[in-house]
Amino acid sequence: IYLNGSYYGLYWVHEAYCDDLLKDKYGGGDGKYVILEGKEQEKNVPEDDDETAEAAEAFNTRYEELISMDLTDDDAYAEVCAFLDVENYLEYFAFNIYINNNDWPQNNQKCYRYYAADGEAYSTDSDSRTDGRWRFYYHDMDYSTGLYGQDETMANYNNLAKILDPSSDRYAPLFAKLTEREDCRAYFISEMNRLMNGVLSADSLGETLDTMISERYMEMLRYFDYLEELKKTDDSIWIWYNEYQNRVNNIRNFANERASYMQDYLDAAFPSAADTADSGEDPSE
Repeated sequence: IYLNGSYYGLYWVHEAYCDDLLKDKYGGGDGKYVILEGKEQEKNVPEDDDETAEAAEAFNTRYEELISMDLTDDDAYAEVCAFLDVENYLEYFAFNIYINNNDWPQNNQKCYRYYAADGEAYSTDSDSRTDGRWRFYYHDMDYSTGLYGQDETMANYNNLAKILDPSSDRYAPLFAKLTEREDCRAYFISEMNRLMNGVLSADSLGETLDTMISERYMEMLRYFDYLEELKKTDDSIWIWYNEYQNRVNNIRNFANERASYMQDYLDAAFPSAADTADSGEDPSE
C-alpha cells in the first residue's frame, strides 16, 4: 500500500461478506441475506440491528430444539435438513477439523441464509442459496496448521475428539448428533478423505506454499525491511523475516504429518464406519 507516495506495507485485501456480495455471487430477488456470527451453540444477538437480532434468536432457539431430538430418526433429521444445508455443514466441519482450527467452533463461526421478501417464493432447488436454509463459511482461521507453534494447533492434536466430547468447551452437539447417522458419518469421512488426498494433501499444500513464496519473495523482503525501520521507533513490532520463514515451515510440517494422524482419529471416533466411508452421497437426499 502506498499513500501519497510513501510505502505503508503489505496488505491482503478481500471483499467482506454482506448482502450485496452474496447476491452478486448467488443471486436473489428483493429479499436479503442475513449473516450471523458467534459460537456453534449460540449466535450473537446484536443490540443495534433488529433484523439480525431476530434471525439470531430464531437460529438459537431452533438449534436447541434440534439437538434435543433423536436425529437418527428420519423425520427429525428432515427438520435439520430444512433448517440448514447438511452437506455444507459437514464439509465446513471437515475442513476446520482437518486444519486443526483451534479458535473454533466455540468462536469464529459465521453463517448466512436468504430471507425472501413479502410475496417472494423460496427456491425449491437444493443447490440454490435462496432456499431459506443456513449455510456456513470459513472465517478467521489463522489459529491452525501449527502456524504459531502452539501444541493445540499441531498435526498430532486430536481436535475431533474434543468436538465430539460433551464435557469439552469445543463440543458441537449438532455435529455430534449428525455423525450418529450412518449417512452423515459416511459423508463426513468421505469429505475428510477428499481433503487429505486432494486440496489439503502434503503435495497440494506444498505446491501452494511454493507458489506463494515465489510470487511474493521480493515484496516480502521489502516489507520486512520496512518493519525493521519501524522497529527503531516502535518497540511493539516484534516480527522478523526468520520468524516468517519458520511459520511457513510450520505449515509445511503440518501438511506432511496431518493425514496419518487424522486417519487414526477418524478410526478411533468412528470405528464402525469403514464400510460406508467412501459413499460420498449427499446425506440430505
